[in-house]
Amino acid sequence: MPHTEHSSSNPDIHLPPSSPDVFLTEYKSARDRLPEGVRVPLDTLREEVMEICKTHGVDHPSKLVLAETHVSTETLERVQELLDQIHYIFEHQKLPEALEQKKEIPLDDREYTLELEPEYNLADLFDVGDHRGGFSCVVYGPSGETEFVMDQNKRLIGDPQGYDDVRFLTDIAGKPAFIAKQGEETFVVWDGKNFGHFEEYEELISLTDVGGKPAFFAKKEDRWFVFWDGKIIGDQEGYKDVGGLIDVGGEPAYTALPDEEGFGFLVMKGDQIVGDPTGYAAIINELVDIGGKVGVSMNRGNSGGYTVLLDGEVVGNEEGYRKVSELVDMDGKIGFVARTKDKQKVLFIMDGQPVSDLTSDVSIFVDEVTNIGGKMACRILGPSFSYHQAFFDKGRLYNDGELINGVQQIVNVAGKPMIVTKGTSDDSHFIEGTRLAFDHIYFLYALDRERFAVVAREGQKIVKRVYPLSVYQNDLIFSLSH
Repeated sequence: MPHTEHSSSNPDIHLPPSSPDVFLTEYKSARDRLPEGVRVPLDTLREEVMEICKTHGVDHPSKLVLAETHVSTETLERVQELLDQIHYIFEHQKLPEALEQKKEIPLDDREYTLELEPEYNLADLFDVGDHRGGFSCVVYGPSGETEFVMDQNKRLIGDPQGYDDVRFLTDIAGKPAFIAKQGEETFVVWDGKNFGHFEEYEELISLTDVGGKPAFFAKKEDRWFVFWDGKIIGDQEGYKDVGGLIDVGGEPAYTALPDEEGFGFLVMKGDQIVGDPTGYAAIINELVDIGGKVGVSMNRGNSGGYTVLLDGEVVGNEEGYRKVSELVDMDGKIGFVARTKDKQKVLFIMDGQPVSDLTSDVSIFVDEVTNIGGKMACRILGPSFSYHQAFFDKGRLYNDGELINGVQQIVNVAGKPMIVTKGTSDDSHFIEGTRLAFDHIYFLYALDRERFAVVAREGQKIVKRVYPLSVYQNDLIFSLSH
């Protein structure tokens, strides 16, 4: 979407301070007077507003309309929405209905050690899912053919006799969910129970949490159907092809190719078409939720280039780019990586404007783009994927330009970029800036502003370990995250 200019006289934007003013020193005492159940969600709302203010060099949301840096109308509207929610909490002593419905389940901050019995083959473990601080994993049984799902307490999830195949292990509303096949039947298992009956469908894929309910694609007689909460949405007759299923504002967003002549790939949100009602020639099946709007990269078919859309409106160069990848939410703005049509540069673009670029004489590939304190961090892979780097915007490389071999993940942990690297063997993973090492790191995440957790493999065990952020001692990374 092109930039929208604003000024303090814009009649559509009104940013009064909240009541009480939670952006001044009275916040703690005002917060302590509220019911305990609304305090953490209130913290989250306030922190998002403060992060936006910090990005634009002001110390209070009421000053955003006069900020020296450009503040888009979309950002101001997002701040207004947050302030309205904060005001509601203080006025009614409870969460607004929209927040109550998607209130997060508290994180489990306990440590776990899962050591499998000899009859389960940990060496063939191929999938681990995160469940709000717990975890589950897929393992082979004694025969090497039957697959089981087990949680951090050794509890078998679903059929204790196992399944022929388990895929798409994920978390839905804090509970493990997966797609399983047993004989000729394929079905969804959620919280240990079969969810719905889909015997007539040949294949189920892309199981996703959308608004705390299961969403997935199902195939029958070469037609793809979109299911949400056990019901078909979109075209009741199905589609020729589907992809990119995500949660956008609590509704399923996806791409779909209908049968009708003259139609391309549609961008859908629920039952509604987003953008061009005739569709697009090609879509990269990577959608992103930007404040309840659908971000997507598409090709109109006339120029050979890709364009980025946010709810159907062009963001960035209207003539498009040679290639677009890695769409990411940058604090309510859409960020993405694009290669120029002359192939000379890789651009890092936020809210339609380049914030930095890379020029390379060799072919490079960029992925793992992550929002770290309002900056775009990513992994760079060189020729034949022979090297990796962690890159931050403004042209600065992690470790002052020194290559880091084997970068596996870049994770935002309480505003700090934690980089997981692989050693000389496949059985050695490290967290840069710490002394922590494991055989394999599946994921890590912040528990709060003081601690983070790691789920990893240690020998024949799957473990969850909790550490204080103080073990993270790389001052350079800290400085680059500001």
